[in-house]
Amino acid sequence: MGIIFDEGAIEPFKSVAKKMKGEFKVYVFSLDQYAHNDQFEDMGDFISLSPIPEVILAVYRRIFK
Repeated sequence: MGIIFDEGAIEPFKSVAKKMKGEFKVYVFSLDQYAHNDQFEDMGDFISLSPIPEVILAVYRRIFK
């Protein structure tokens, strides 16, 4: 799992993740639902992206319906 708070950390994270095996769930800080998918296109299907805080807000919406 990775949590990226700064857009500038995307490339360093990708360079480390490419050296590791397995699948990654990556949370990217975003004020909307944009998870920077275009910047992870070269990572293939082993990266699953979710924007935060939108993910956190979605959980709260489900809990407090």
